Amino acid sequence: CKFAADCWYPHRPRTSAAGELGERVNLGLQVHKTHLSRFEDFLASQPGITVCGKAQLPVGVKSDHLTILLRADDPSAFAEVLREERFRTALARIYPLSNRHADLDTAVQGAIAEIEPVEGKTFRIQAFPKALERQLGDGPASVSVTHKLALTAKGHTHLLSVVCSDEVYYVGVALREEAPAVDWDQRDSQAICKAYFKMQEALVTSSLSSDIATDRDAGRAWVALDVGASPGGWSQCLMQHGCERVVAIDPGDVATLPGVEHLRCKLQDAVPLLRERGEQADLFVSDVNCSPSEAVEMLLLCLPILRPGARVILTFKKFSGEGKCTSSSFKADQEASMARLADLCGADGTVVHLF
Repeated sequence: CKFAADCWYPHRPRTSAAGELGERVNLGLQVHKTHLSRFEDFLASQPGITVCGKAQLPVGVKSDHLTILLRADDPSAFAEVLREERFRTALARIYPLSNRHADLDTAVQGAIAEIEPVEGKTFRIQAFPKALERQLGDGPASVSVTHKLALTAKGHTHLLSVVCSDEVYYVGVALREEAPAVDWDQRDSQAICKAYFKMQEALVTSSLSSDIATDRDAGRAWVALDVGASPGGWSQCLMQHGCERVVAIDPGDVATLPGVEHLRCKLQDAVPLLRERGEQADLFVSDVNCSPSEAVEMLLLCLPILRPGARVILTFKKFSGEGKCTSSSFKADQEASMARLADLCGADGTVVHLF
């Protein structure tokens, strides 16, 4: 804070990568702020990963992203893990890093020294915060002037990565072919929407995907109920992971998909119809924008059309049916709803933070 000790605001402790930990940094992960806590939980579960801190933005600079600075025992192997599609909406960039210094030119020179001579090599810059890219790429302070680097946006041979935190610069240079990258392109994906990847992660994390496949190989096909299905990402994912049929319930539009039956109505109207025709589903999933307790009520409404032992995937969202939803009220609602589910299912469920 620019007011230092005179500031009245109770700031949270800064978690920079200073000292010995900072000297060990070899990767920076630029993560969307909305996914930060989930990403930190994921990193804490990974062997060979030491989180050294988060890059602190200069005063007055705002960003929807934060960059986590870490040490990976095997950076290349970990970068491959990060290419899993479940990270598509959370991870924006990966910065390979090898040098740090309070002086930017010195940090850049230390990284360049590892691949000298620079003649015949071309470089693309990626930096956090983004404004650093302009500083490094244009004007008299450009690395093309100070370090004689040939810069290009396309067709580069090397990637120059720079992350600034607390006036310390972390820099790395990597061959284009070896540089860890997140180069997903939604246009190359057949997924209807991003929610597809959330369901995919849930199926894999819970082992439901393998259970569906095992039953399918044994000749028993699964039928799923998808409540709040619009625009159809979850239904699409369920079909592609082996369900024989999906009944998608939503008053809104759902994409036309093979094996997916769309009931354009509310759940209260759909249940009598399904009950009348003797539907017995193997899997209940719901991504409705409602409170945890309301999500459980929807499940209870569907019990007559679920077979004994049916599996359940619910999203608990920070909504409240009564007044403002605070963190404490949401936590209380979530715990009460999990207790109701345990009584209903005869077993404890698992809460998983999905990307």
